Amino acid sequence: MNLPVKKKSNSPNRKPTARAGKVLKKKGASGARPKSPSPLVVLRSDIRQAITGLVATINAVVQWLARHQIALFRIAGVTALVFIVQGLQNVFYSQLDDPIEHVQVSGQLDFIHEPTLKRQMETVLGQGFFSVDIDQFKFDLERLPWIDKASVRRVWPRKIEVHVIEQIPVAHWRVNGENQTERMGLLNPYGEVFAPWAVAEGSEDYLSSLPRLVGPKNQAQEVLREYADIRKTLDAQAIALQVLVVENRGAVSLTLENGVEIRLGREDVTEKLDRFVRVYQNYLRDKSEKIEMIDARYTNGIAIKWRLIEDASEVAKG
Repeated sequence: MNLPVKKKSNSPNRKPTARAGKVLKKKGASGARPKSPSPLVVLRSDIRQAITGLVATINAVVQWLARHQIALFRIAGVTALVFIVQGLQNVFYSQLDDPIEHVQVSGQLDFIHEPTLKRQMETVLGQGFFSVDIDQFKFDLERLPWIDKASVRRVWPRKIEVHVIEQIPVAHWRVNGENQTERMGLLNPYGEVFAPWAVAEGSEDYLSSLPRLVGPKNQAQEVLREYADIRKTLDAQAIALQVLVVENRGAVSLTLENGVEIRLGREDVTEKLDRFVRVYQNYLRDKSEKIEMIDARYTNGIAIKWRLIEDASEVAKG
């Protein structure tokens, strides 16, 4: 049986083609395909490449060190110097850290309770001159109610100097609301509240003469400014103000040094205050001991509440 045979082309320009998904490779001189390298040969090649890369890396590091060796020596020298200085400093402190024997206090001290201040100063006595924590000592001093600011410094060989700036009280302060006893305190000129638990002997009379301000919580500064404005107007007429009350809704009332209460309300406080001053100076100053309260909340006038005892005595005389 004869099978059909396809005739080969004799064209010299014909090139081998590739089937879909395959690539034709060039045959060797003998016409056989080259054999794949053994696994051992591949392993040796990988090792050679790794060694070559490692040598290149080492060469790069050596070159970098050669370029930067001066800087490295400097860094090492500075580090060593730091450790040496620190060690000498520790030795110096340990040898010269003598205990503190004296604390000197300066500043104008009119109100601070002396035993309280003395106890605070004693906390640093006996501590090392260098090892004492000056910042903590200053912080503890400024926590005392009567101390506004404090500065502290060491004085060789066993002394601490302290300069104190004392709080300046300008008014008593109380918050509107319940538990008012727990909220009483003093105001400094900046409207800051402080609450000392003890005062120096002899200062009680001055503190008791200070005006008393009452107002909403967290509004001490605003109430102090209101007091300053009202007092400026009254001082010009020689009218002494003793108590200022600002209600939570903003209503303002005053109590003079002679005990007369003045109600000004919430709105147009300045205008109502001026009206009260005019009437008081022209008609009521000589009768102030008979007046209990003046209501100046009206638009065009004031109302006067007379003391009942005085009224009764006048009726009896009549």
